[in-house]
Amino acid sequence: MELKKLIYTVNEDGIAVITMNYMKNLNAIDEQMADELMYVVDAAEKDPNVKVVVLKGTDRAFSAGGDIGYFYELIQAGGEVNMDGLISKVGVVADG
Repeated sequence: MELKKLIYTVNEDGIAVITMNYMKNLNAIDEQMADELMYVVDAAEKDPNVKVVVLKGTDRAFSAGGDIGYFYELIQAGGEVNMDGLISKVGVVADG
């Protein structure tokens, strides 16, 4: 998976760093970021060299929470905002 909103690195000491890197919306979580978070957490979990995972944000924000702009665009396009799927993904990452 190509990461567009995250940076994922693992150093030689086994420290995996997930950096939320989408300052356009202060690292607010939308479906794409949630998918990327699930992907990298799964990769870290499967990597026997990873001993610890650090989640951080870039610049001036860790995360602004849910991406209001993303939800607004869904509504404007006639879609529905289904928070259940997003909450489920973020929950999996939090429990990981």
